[in-house]
Amino acid sequence: MIRGQCLITNKDDQYNDPDVAVILGSDKNPTCESQSVLMAPKIKLSSGYDMPILGFGTYNLNGYQCLTAIHSAVESGYRHFDTAFNHENERQIGEALRTQIQMGNVSRENIFLTTKLWNIHH
Repeated sequence: MIRGQCLITNKDDQYNDPDVAVILGSDKNPTCESQSVLMAPKIKLSSGYDMPILGFGTYNLNGYQCLTAIHSAVESGYRHFDTAFNHENERQIGEALRTQIQMGNVSRENIFLTTKLWNIHH
């Protein structure tokens, strides 16, 4: 389980500001049931979706470590994932996210994947 803060979408009436994602958690409670709350801003995309600005970074994650990190991140509430072509883990991230979607833990509409192309690819 990932320790630290956990990002969840703002669908709970307890937090009624639709312009932010709610981050719950603490180092002592990795299951995100802590009472501490921080607000992570979201940005409105041209598609109309609101994307959490806080993303789960995937640099240097490969193989089994990458798969388990993505699974833990989704289960902890992350919905924005940041990767890059040079990380060489985009396929593993996609596989882990597909599994989480198939398991019903998250819907595709709530996943945001940001990536970067190396200069020779554009």
